[in-house]
Amino acid sequence: MFLNRINFSRDWYADELHYHCKGKKLYIWAVRDERKNLVASVASSKRDGNAAKRFFRKAIKIIAGFIPDSITTDRWDAYPVAIRCPIPETTHKHGAIKYIQTT
Repeated sequence: MFLNRINFSRDWYADELHYHCKGKKLYIWAVRDERKNLVASVASSKRDGNAAKRFFRKAIKIIAGFIPDSITTDRWDAYPVAIRCPIPETTHKHGAIKYIQTT
């Protein structure tokens, strides 16, 4: 049985948040499209540029299957490099959002 792939829009919004679980800090990375479809979410023990790069690669290659036209993020310094390295053709709107609204 195969699941149907969601037709994600080409404009994405990405953010990360920290979460404490059993005394350990985890980071939840999330990206949604402009229609509020969750494209991808990943838990990580680190919040650094390499973790962000891995997350964007997974969201593009494994889940969405295409490169978005734009990604809007908060002002975290690692986002420009994390987006530019794996997907240089994507427009990055840096510092344009505070957080991802999940509802």
